[in-house]
Amino acid sequence: MKVLHIGKYFYPETGGIESYTLVLAKWTKGLGNDVYVIVSNTNRKFSHENITGIEVFRLPRLFCLFHQPIT
Repeated sequence: MKVLHIGKYFYPETGGIESYTLVLAKWTKGLGNDVYVIVSNTNRKFSHENITGIEVFRLPRLFCLFHQPIT
């Protein structure tokens, strides 16, 4: 099964949601799923990473509105 997690930021950024998303992604990966995470980047660049078998796509942040990144 393919699992997609969408969040604000992801590891190595710190925070409660970021930590929980990492735990959840590792758990679903451990069940034998293909896991993908789409989050905002902290800058205006796209990046693609593989963190412990989890495909992480960081979309470029255009600006922030009420502390919410707009990608």
